[in-house]
Amino acid sequence: MQTGGDPSQNVGPSPALSGDILMGESEWEVPRMMDGHDPRASLTSDTTVACTGRHSLKIRVPTSSPLVFALTGKNNYRDVTNICPTDGTQTELSVRLQYGVPYNVTVQVQASPAGTKVALMAGSWGRGCSYPDVLPPPNGGCPYEGNIIQEVTTGRGWSALHTIIHNVSFDNCTALQIRVSPASSKFGAVAWIDDVVVLPLLASRAT
Repeated sequence: MQTGGDPSQNVGPSPALSGDILMGESEWEVPRMMDGHDPRASLTSDTTVACTGRHSLKIRVPTSSPLVFALTGKNNYRDVTNICPTDGTQTELSVRLQYGVPYNVTVQVQASPAGTKVALMAGSWGRGCSYPDVLPPPNGGCPYEGNIIQEVTTGRGWSALHTIIHNVSFDNCTALQIRVSPASSKFGAVAWIDDVVVLPLLASRAT
């Protein structure tokens, strides 16, 4: 399991996630936003399946509807409200990337049934939503809107979801999420993620 501190222009590269994938340490959670996801969906720590280390994050998606959740981490490019300043959308616990810095992102993924897709997304939840207390939500709820950065179709064993992100939003609101899209239209899917790394490529920064 990759561990580390915060990406910062004042220190050397380090993974954006703090601690092992354990509930309560890295604050992985199903979205609190009312985006229409099934309330039975869950994220839990799994000690029986791991790519490396002792734990992975297990994602249960009970229906064929995809589940999107924050790729969580601690960084210096997010305000305390988790709201994008330019449009008021909500990023929840998502890692935000620094403008002008390319990032190397790698996530090891596994899922059942085979054919389930796991995607790295950049997006946010609907305008006018507060975190963590959406009381009441706006009319129409808090739908998620995002773009696929990279997607893999899972087979047997672990697959690498890997990309380099260059086009970071100028307002530091390129926020990262994971989307799991079940292959089964009837039974949903179970997915695991491990070895999550978000590294600023400081050597590539323009001077």
